[in-house]
Amino acid sequence: MNHYTHRSSLLLILVALCAGCSGDAYPPVSGKVTYKGQPVPAITVVFTPVGSVTAPNPGPYSSGVTDDEGNFTLRTRRGDLGAVPGPHRVGIEYIATGELSDLKFQLREADDESKPAIKQQIDELKSLIKSQVKVPANVIHQFTVPKDGTASANFELNQK
Repeated sequence: MNHYTHRSSLLLILVALCAGCSGDAYPPVSGKVTYKGQPVPAITVVFTPVGSVTAPNPGPYSSGVTDDEGNFTLRTRRGDLGAVPGPHRVGIEYIATGELSDLKFQLREADDESKPAIKQQIDELKSLIKSQVKVPANVIHQFTVPKDGTASANFELNQK
């Protein structure tokens, strides 16, 4: 019995040590989005790691939403702070675009009684997007996340 207790204790210690080494810690990434030098609020910044032949799936994407000053901090799709180190494609999109997609899905699934109200919400959201769109969206950039992270993942949007 003593031999069994010793093995069980050793196993518990090993499990506890491994739990602390899960590898889910990502380097912190934050930055700022500007247009003509001015901060751009309410933009979603999405970092998608670029795979390679040896690492086709390098890890989860990360995203953040800019605040009123254009600043964002990335979180992985699992909610961890930071991003996978290495090269990324960076997409920049309006938050409301996602809301519009959600409403269109609701419209397809809605009963006839609910459809007019959802259509009105869609029309109002389209008007809001048109009134706020003064900078280009759905822009793709390249960015390499350093192993130690960065607070300088800054993007200046340009009209093309």
